[in-house]
Amino acid sequence: MVNIVTIVGRLEMVTNEDQIFISIIKDNVKVPVNVSKNILDNVKSYCKLNDVVGVKGRLINDDRGQLLLQGDKITFLSSSMKGGDNNDSE
Repeated sequence: MVNIVTIVGRLEMVTNEDQIFISIIKDNVKVPVNVSKNILDNVKSYCKLNDVVGVKGRLINDDRGQLLLQGDKITFLSSSMKGGDNNDSE
């Protein structure tokens, strides 16, 4: 079985706990995405809130049995027209 997930959405929130939230553009659904510390640092350095990004990853189960998206790659697609600051989301 192949376990590959790709989503596109706006960067909604960045946490300090190795997690970002992507808002799916069409349905306005927020999807939590677990990322490595390296990816999180790059997102904080190069992306602003509301930027359009692509996430490629896989589905995993956490300790509580919830289904999560583990982001393996984040691709910057488009800058938001209204500037955002990642520091506002902490």
